[in-house]
Amino acid sequence: MINNYVAATEADKHVIAGREDLSPSSSLNGYTGDGSEAKKQKKGPTPRQQEELCLVCGDRASGYHYNALTCEGCKGFFRRSVTKNAVYCCKFGHACEMDMYMRRKCQECRLKKCLAVGMRPECVVPENQCAIKRKEKKAQKEKDKVQTNPSTTVSTTNSSYKSELLPVLMKCESPPTAAIPLLPEKLLNENRQRNIPLLTANQMAVIYKLIWYQDGYEQPSEEDLKRIMINSPNEEEDPHEIHFRHITEITILTVQLIVEFAKGLPAFTKIPQEDQITLLKACSSEVMMLRMARRYDAETDSILFANNRSYTRDSYKMAGMADTIEDLLHFCRQMYTLTVDNVEYALLTAIVIFSDRPGLEKAELVETIQSYYIDTLRVYILNRHGGDPKCSVTFAKLLSILTELRTLGNQNSEMCFSLKLKNRKLPRFLEEIWDVQDIPPVGLARHQELVAQQQHHQQSDNPNASSMASTSSSIVVVPNNGVHLAQMQQQQQQQQQQQQQQPPSQLQQIHSNGGGTVSPAVVGTVTVVDALAGDVLFDSHHPLAGLGVGGGGGDVDDDDDGATTGANVFPDDDILFIVES
Repeated sequence: MINNYVAATEADKHVIAGREDLSPSSSLNGYTGDGSEAKKQKKGPTPRQQEELCLVCGDRASGYHYNALTCEGCKGFFRRSVTKNAVYCCKFGHACEMDMYMRRKCQECRLKKCLAVGMRPECVVPENQCAIKRKEKKAQKEKDKVQTNPSTTVSTTNSSYKSELLPVLMKCESPPTAAIPLLPEKLLNENRQRNIPLLTANQMAVIYKLIWYQDGYEQPSEEDLKRIMINSPNEEEDPHEIHFRHITEITILTVQLIVEFAKGLPAFTKIPQEDQITLLKACSSEVMMLRMARRYDAETDSILFANNRSYTRDSYKMAGMADTIEDLLHFCRQMYTLTVDNVEYALLTAIVIFSDRPGLEKAELVETIQSYYIDTLRVYILNRHGGDPKCSVTFAKLLSILTELRTLGNQNSEMCFSLKLKNRKLPRFLEEIWDVQDIPPVGLARHQELVAQQQHHQQSDNPNASSMASTSSSIVVVPNNGVHLAQMQQQQQQQQQQQQQQPPSQLQQIHSNGGGTVSPAVVGTVTVVDALAGDVLFDSHHPLAGLGVGGGGGDVDDDDDGATTGANVFPDDDILFIVES
């Protein structure tokens, strides 16, 4: 589905006004492929929830570097420390607890942690070899440096970036906005007199293209917005569902615009298609947060969505998305105080899109492209602020946003998973691009831990209890590998007839019955969720006492007489019972 969306024709990329319908039905759900394509899709990028963490600082690990699982930042820090024989001094007592914040504050403790987790100095490439590579890169950069007169339009160059990394830019004509200076000519003349590095012709062309696509793909088309307006709520529809549906529909349009924007980025089509998909799936939620910050209204502390409706924290709470709104609004306020302009937003978006992600085939190529955008942002900030000494602080603050966006992206994934457990169905497009079809192993382990704790407390209070009353939700993990809904419903009807003569208790008995079989007999609202597909299988408000589940026979003793009933309707893998009394 996403493969088909990314592999759109080159002509589609340049059509901003009057573009085709971007709805999932027209752009995504029409994908059909043969067996080889299915295998290629199956291979896919690594899901976000399965990413491993850096052993040094806790950030997302990109692989094993110098004999330890670390992120790119700690890899570079360790290499620089070893090659330069650096000696650091801790100012906080030589016992700092290393995390993503402290890694920038205490280099001594960071280096100690690197060594403690197994990073080996002897694995670092010698400095003389690094110097040769740097010398070659520097010589190449000197060839590419061309000073540009700001009063003229952008000229073409023979830059290596343009020939190797930015083929899309070479093929496209300069957009109309290229004639408009990025910064006042007077300021640029002053910068030239102060020997402040100016943007190269290629950097200016890249910026012009970014803001051209950013403006073009900022708002959905009128047709898309009308389609949302047509789906007006019914009078009897739950207000919570109305808010939830509106937010998800606007989110779909926003993510589709992000995909179109990314496809127009210089050098994006240079990377393999599998890497394009990996980057899009990983960055979409983070770029969406960045776009929300752009449309933040400080007076009302709200976000103006693409349909020109303001969404406050109350709107998100009404939609059942209160888990992330406070952190999101805090991020928006932070961006507002930094007075980020249109060019900086466009460059930050490109930097986020080309961030290092697990599962990339050409990670070095992606890193090189990102470094080009980062350097362009640095030079632009220098020119915008006239070489002010605080420019380096501003630049550092903008880059620190990347870490905060990663955190918000993780919170978005957790919220999506939480919504699935609450039987709040996300649109198929968002499920696929955010990898929420499957229940993450970390979340499943957490639920198992909660169940174990609950059972421990219950046994401590009353060790001989064979039944218990519950007024809160219980989560039971049951082995399962293939849920047959028809069999389940038939079994349910049979058990209902048997239980009409004897009313069940609130939660009669949950016990293990060999081979990992767990047999619940429950009453109340029961939601069954397939732990592998993430689909809600059924939702019932009537008793399910005696319903047999499990891989070993699914037997239930529902009257404490030793007799069991049931059928093997859930063999092998995991299923979640969310029991709400």
